[in-house]
Amino acid sequence: MGKDIESRNHIITLSADKVIALPGGFGTWSEVELAIEYRKPLVLLSPNGEWDAFSKLAPAVKTVEDAVEKI
Repeated sequence: MGKDIESRNHIITLSADKVIALPGGFGTWSEVELAIEYRKPLVLLSPNGEWDAFSKLAPAVKTVEDAVEKI
């Protein structure tokens, strides 16, 4: 699964200095969970409100420019 220690999502998240999550499915959600678990700086790119319900976990922004500025 996406959060197994040898998973692609785990490797990508641990390799990142910062994470910007785009709208996605279960794989994206596991990367968000891992970023939070490993205390990686995280911004949720939510152009149409896809992540608004999770904005308590990390800042949600509408544009790529805002995401880059926020991170």
